[in-house]
Amino acid sequence: MTSKCTSCGLESTLEDAFQQAHSSQCRAAYCPTCLADWQAQQQKARLGSMAILLAVGVAGYLLTGNSIALLALAIGLVMLFDVLLIPFHELAHAVTALIVRMRLFNVCIGSVGRIAWVIRVFGCDIVLRTIPAGGSTLIAPRSTRWFRLRNFAVVLAAPLLHIGLIGISLVAWQRNHWGTLATTVTWAFILSNFLTLALSVWPRKCWADGRMIANDGLLLLQAPILSRRAIEASHAQCILMEALECLERNQPDEARRWIETGLATYPDDPSIRYGQGMVLLGLRQYAQARELFLELLSEGDEPSELHAVCHNNIAWADLLANKPELYAEADECSKKAYDALPWLPNIKSTRGIALVAIGRQNEALPLLGKAFEQFESKCDRALNACCLAAVFARRGDAEQAQKYTAQARGLDPECPLVAWAEQSMGEFAAGITR
Repeated sequence: MTSKCTSCGLESTLEDAFQQAHSSQCRAAYCPTCLADWQAQQQKARLGSMAILLAVGVAGYLLTGNSIALLALAIGLVMLFDVLLIPFHELAHAVTALIVRMRLFNVCIGSVGRIAWVIRVFGCDIVLRTIPAGGSTLIAPRSTRWFRLRNFAVVLAAPLLHIGLIGISLVAWQRNHWGTLATTVTWAFILSNFLTLALSVWPRKCWADGRMIANDGLLLLQAPILSRRAIEASHAQCILMEALECLERNQPDEARRWIETGLATYPDDPSIRYGQGMVLLGLRQYAQARELFLELLSEGDEPSELHAVCHNNIAWADLLANKPELYAEADECSKKAYDALPWLPNIKSTRGIALVAIGRQNEALPLLGKAFEQFESKCDRALNACCLAAVFARRGDAEQAQKYTAQARGLDPECPLVAWAEQSMGEFAAGITR
């Protein structure tokens, strides 16, 4: 059974890979890329409508003062306050998480669009996307103690913020004799808070930061009845994310310490063992990483995202080991990963490198080009730039090969594939034919 995107026609071997959308006319399924594009278009249209309503409302009210212009201004202000309230909503979660000693990983302002700006504060990444609509806060428990209560407090903080803002605004409006314009602004602010509150506490799942997540209302319902197993899984995820964050910051030894802690606490948890494999890759122990991912792959019969990622990582370990006898396995595993998760840039990149390794450069180039456009982190872009350099070197385009090699070195001087890209250029220059 496969899934097919109704919009772009992309196919996946995973049955539930794509997000289902239902309407009275049809049932459609969209891949994450098309869903994100659709969300971005919707949000851009919404922001454009807001700007038009504000401009028409302000100009009309100043020139004529009629009620229609005031209504347009009020609607525009409700939409504007909805955007302006997003950082406060997410910061309410974040500050409460710090107070109750939960681990705060990131606060993201904007649920779609490319990352425009990142700043690290108190060990947390504050991320601003190009379309500042929606948001998310990534939090995990440092321990399982009192988790239900702490989690409930963190989730409840944002709805309570909106209730407080509504109350303060109503008191201020009642105690002051404001004119028509000030009253309109106040009630637009109150209505925006009310709508945000209602959408926040109505239990549902929504798209944020590239994935479907439970909203505040659904999390509030789930918090008191979380099982012990779910709580321990959340704690294990915290340990995994700590290790992966260390790897992203080029701290493999610290990542290994986190994984050792995780293995001591949850020795059979698949996410911790997956993290162990990632740490081994970070430490450049490719043979051990390969064995671990093969072991994880053998433990489940049902195709899943974890299976696909394990296939991808086996291929990655084979390629980084630079052993030609493993290239056939890399080709097979990268194809299985790509067939399951073809929209992910890291999957495209690994598949592209595998194709380069077995001499199919023409097939590799489109995949690597698309992955390079999608990647946002410097490390990932550097790896992909090395692959593009190797492709162009083997096609005889020395200028493009040198360009991408220099770009990779500038993005990440420690990139493990820079030497491979330079070797490809050297082999071409020496007239070696593979």
